[in-house]
Amino acid sequence: MSRMDRPLAAALAGLLILGLCASLTISPAQGAGPFIQEDFNDLSHWEPLSFKDIHRRSRYTIVRQGNDFVLRASSQNAASAIVHQREFNVYRFPILSWRWKVENLYAHADARSKSGDDYPIRLYVLFPYKEEAASTWQKMKYNLVRAWYGQYPPLACLNYVWTSRRYEVEVLHNAYTDRARMLPLRMGRDHLGEWVREQRNIVKDYRRAFGEDPPQTGRLAIMNDSDNTGEQSVSYMDDIRLQPAQKEAD
Repeated sequence: MSRMDRPLAAALAGLLILGLCASLTISPAQGAGPFIQEDFNDLSHWEPLSFKDIHRRSRYTIVRQGNDFVLRASSQNAASAIVHQREFNVYRFPILSWRWKVENLYAHADARSKSGDDYPIRLYVLFPYKEEAASTWQKMKYNLVRAWYGQYPPLACLNYVWTSRRYEVEVLHNAYTDRARMLPLRMGRDHLGEWVREQRNIVKDYRRAFGEDPPQTGRLAIMNDSDNTGEQSVSYMDDIRLQPAQKEAD
């Protein structure tokens, strides 16, 4: 995915993907019921995020499809993201649902290589870094990233992805860091050009991906990136819901 400036890249290759939310201010979750109900009538709940060494940015716009407004994500040899403004408690609101559509795939994408680490659409759950629980080596790495970006990057992240090729596993390790896991929910041309609805339990997915309980707080982000393959794609997302566990069976 993203790459930091080359002088830092050699020392911090394991943290590259985790720079995603380093420049964002986090606010606490409040209220009951569904915590997020995003129908993409506008982008008022989202903040843009670009990367220092990637000059071409992905585009995120609101478009009408039928009677609905949806998010259109496009990139051409580019990478940037949008991040939801609010942090949430993953144990109070573990059920994440949404629908997405992909128009085209990347010919040279490969989730297992850095040169192919691009996805026409991905939905992140980011988990913040806590200095008091970190090892000495972690503190050194994260302090270097904070010095560069101004804030700590997240400790870990789940990536729900639509991959350009098929994989025979449920969880993929990210090509840049062992603190990110890729969950290929849709793969290849199956359902290409169609709206597909997804529903996941974040806590269960984190335990399966990392073999441990997740941190308490998380944050959502969306990205369409093509900076590694140099290709282009268009995708869509809509109807994101973040809900308590009792909603899972609805």
